[in-house]
Amino acid sequence: MKKYMYFVFMVLVLINCSEMEIQWERAVDVAGAGNYSIADITSHHDTYVTGTYWTENRGPFCVTAQYDENGDIVWHAEYEPAGVKATYGRKVLCRHGIAKREYGVFVHAQVTNNAGHINSALIRYDSLGNIMWVRMVQKSAEESERESVMLVDYAGDIYLAGLRTDIKGDISIFVSKYDREGEKMWSTSYFNPDIQFRHIKCDVREHGQFAMAGVLEDSRDFGLVRYDDMGHVASFVRFETVEQEEMLTDIEIDLNGTAYMTGMSYDSETHNDFLTVVYDKNDSLVWSRRYDGVGHLDDIPRGMAIDESSHVYVTGSSVNEQGIADVVTVKYDREGNELWRTTYNREKGESAEPHFLGGGFIRFSKGETFQNFAITGTVGNNIVLLSHSTNGFISWAKVYKPRGEKNRPTALSGNCVAVESITADRTEAIIVKYGKAEQFGIARWD
Repeated sequence: MKKYMYFVFMVLVLINCSEMEIQWERAVDVAGAGNYSIADITSHHDTYVTGTYWTENRGPFCVTAQYDENGDIVWHAEYEPAGVKATYGRKVLCRHGIAKREYGVFVHAQVTNNAGHINSALIRYDSLGNIMWVRMVQKSAEESERESVMLVDYAGDIYLAGLRTDIKGDISIFVSKYDREGEKMWSTSYFNPDIQFRHIKCDVREHGQFAMAGVLEDSRDFGLVRYDDMGHVASFVRFETVEQEEMLTDIEIDLNGTAYMTGMSYDSETHNDFLTVVYDKNDSLVWSRRYDGVGHLDDIPRGMAIDESSHVYVTGSSVNEQGIADVVTVKYDREGNELWRTTYNREKGESAEPHFLGGGFIRFSKGETFQNFAITGTVGNNIVLLSHSTNGFISWAKVYKPRGEKNRPTALSGNCVAVESITADRTEAIIVKYGKAEQFGIARWD
């Protein structure tokens, strides 16, 4: 019996840790020869991408495409309305209903008109790539977007949010909420001279828990704004420190309304550090932690995930004693105590820089004690994809070597990475899909 149990255990380990391989890779060329950059990717069975296409004589304009599970193109669509100067694809979401029947594909595009003013468009495509409708965010003629994001909540409702600047240079916050049919549920614009963000990050969970956070222009502190389910500003809190906060990397909201923020904070002695801050649903501070790496040099967070036990995972680059950047991941418990940290570097003297952490809110399947989340970045001029366990070890690492002179990942979804590769004559976009190699006749896909 013991031998049998040992054999079963080893089979499970081998299946879980089996070698990863490229299932397919595709150079994006759906609109013809030219330059491509992918801004976002959503991959489950099929893969959806959106980004920008341009040539010397045309564009830039938004391009969106669907690939099937084998990497073959299903459809592509170009968004190039008359009377505009440029369009840029920023985010793509695919919503499914009962029995995976498609609700539609939703794309967030930024549109620059001939006067140079920027506004957001929400586009819905059907399963053949035809435009069903387009909704433009309402604004005055003199206003122009600084940045914007698209999110979806658990009910399938869609939010467009961002910052816009008026003719006087004042910065206001806007949020618009739509149902999946494109009907506007509410839309607000909010100006407060004490809430002037340099940039923003947003998250939304169940029960209309929408939150926006960023670094404040005047004080260089983190600021957090919460909205109620009718679109009104419900609260604002500022995390004040003697250091200067330079960048907010991410915000996550859990099912209890607790807000988790992580970003970069500068100290004259330790240089740039990770700063992670947690507030409960009543905006009371739960805990805050700085992470200063072993080199006491620049530590720059790039992504964050939380799990259903309120543990926090922060990934970023950390410059070591030799002046070389490593990929560092830190896990905190619900009180902010550091549980573990991991370091990834491939070759001595070669910098490793993370760009994205694919996690968000990590749910544990029934009976499982850990999950994996993906991290992608660069090692030297190559692309690396890591599978990281919530228990503190790297399950596997794969390096992809594009032919370009300068390469970087631009989007991540599961084990699917969008890569930008700049050659001497063009900018290429490549989609790389990884899956587990066959073992014992069993083929597994992540």
